[in-house]
Amino acid sequence: MYVCCSPEPFVSFTKRSGSLPIGRNRNRRDGTELFIMNVQQSDEGDYECKATNTAGHAEQIIQIDVQGT
Repeated sequence: MYVCCSPEPFVSFTKRSGSLPIGRNRNRRDGTELFIMNVQQSDEGDYECKATNTAGHAEQIIQIDVQGT
């Protein structure tokens, strides 16, 4: 999710049915991207990105499907 607005928004990521992978997730410095290292089958699911500032808020949900062994 690319965010470009003023004032700069607070951006957060959550996994809708569970929690983010503990110790394997990182956010980009500006908070606009979520990285999951060493992806596992348990990482599958819906992830939600929320951006909020004084001008309002936006949400986006993406589905992650892990394929392969």
